[in-house]
Amino acid sequence: MIYRRKAIVLVSNPQDKEQLDLVNALQTIAPGWMNFDIRRISAEWIGHLHPEELAIAKGFADARRIEFATGRASVRHLILQLIPFDLPILIGERRAPIIPPGLHASISHCDSFAASVTTKAAYIKGLGVDIELRDRVTPDLADALLSSSEKARYTSAHPQQSLACYFSAKEAAFKAIHGLIGKYIDFLDIDLAMSSDSFLAQPLFFDPALDDITVQGHVAECGQHVLAIAWAASSSHSNPA
Repeated sequence: MIYRRKAIVLVSNPQDKEQLDLVNALQTIAPGWMNFDIRRISAEWIGHLHPEELAIAKGFADARRIEFATGRASVRHLILQLIPFDLPILIGERRAPIIPPGLHASISHCDSFAASVTTKAAYIKGLGVDIELRDRVTPDLADALLSSSEKARYTSAHPQQSLACYFSAKEAAFKAIHGLIGKYIDFLDIDLAMSSDSFLAQPLFFDPALDDITVQGHVAECGQHVLAIAWAASSSHSNPA
């Protein structure tokens, strides 16, 4: 169930058209140096949890446990392509997954799917992925989501990018810089400049950890879902080879 931009290595269920459509959408926007995986959320993945992961999930509600297990199975499968160790992915401060040294990874969940991305740390400084239901991002969220300049760009671009694209892109950007700044930020703390399926995310706050850092990414709409990926890199190497 691991996919790369240039080749699909394995398809878990060739009859699952919705999954395949999401795979193709992510394949279109994922850089070639990034591994990615999309799988349906299912209780079958609980049996794949490490004992340490199972202990974390013990107190979760059933739906959250299944979602957690699917995401862990997904990201661990990708990590195994980069290092020869199947390590438990525990939860660190601010609920972020603890990723093995030398790697970056990110996990996201929505109604029916878990998505994950990984790459080697040498390429970038941070990585984020997000998958959302498009209808979940309703017009009443615009004031909390968009700055005045973003509202102007969104209005002029609409319907080229839905409001959900901005939501998902910001979520991915948050994850990409979270490990650098070590704190939560608000939707209005980032300004997005969208261009077709690409975006630049400009932090609207000062943090020395973001000096010489560029945050960029891609977003795609696929049926009822929106997918976004973002990465933080040195401004002089913002497009890793």
